[in-house]
Amino acid sequence: MGQLHDGPASDADLVRGARLGAREPFAEWVDVSVAEVRRGEGDDLLKRKHVMVLEAAGGQGRLPIWVGPAEAIALALTLDAVETARPLTYQMAASLLEASGSRAVETRITRLTDGVFYAVVIVEGPAGIKEVDARPSDAVTLAAVTGAPIRVDTRLLADANATGCPEWESYPTGSAELAAETERRIRSLREGRRREPPHPRSTAAR
Repeated sequence: MGQLHDGPASDADLVRGARLGAREPFAEWVDVSVAEVRRGEGDDLLKRKHVMVLEAAGGQGRLPIWVGPAEAIALALTLDAVETARPLTYQMAASLLEASGSRAVETRITRLTDGVFYAVVIVEGPAGIKEVDARPSDAVTLAAVTGAPIRVDTRLLADANATGCPEWESYPTGSAELAAETERRIRSLREGRRREPPHPRSTAAR
């Protein structure tokens, strides 16, 4: 064991010092990153399945989490750094944190209960360290926007109920293609609006 130094608190020190994660008192955390965002096939666009895949550092495993289409697209756009004319929801959320003097310290995927994954965002602000309940898709995308680390309870990576769903590996559309499709759709909408005739000014009494 290396020497222990009494130095400035790191992000991890702040989280431990605030005694967070009380719901998972024996949890051990591993850093993960978003390896892929994928979309399944299907004629009905609204029924196509979407998944985000988190990959643990050091090759400790992958964790697929199925998400909604809007959440998958938002994450794909963030990962591919697609510029939009106006801030998206997660960019606005990050700006709100900054404006209030707060920051996202980390995102944690905490547990799987009845087929549903749970997550929290650890926020440091003027009121101290707070744990904010969140959907994994929202928490991960916010982390992608802010650069906060993403961590997973190691027990999830060892749980076949959490990791034993290889269906996503056959999904043909990846995050880069999702982002490119959305970018083309946004551009097409903008061009269509430019071609629309201007609306006549209202003559109603003000």
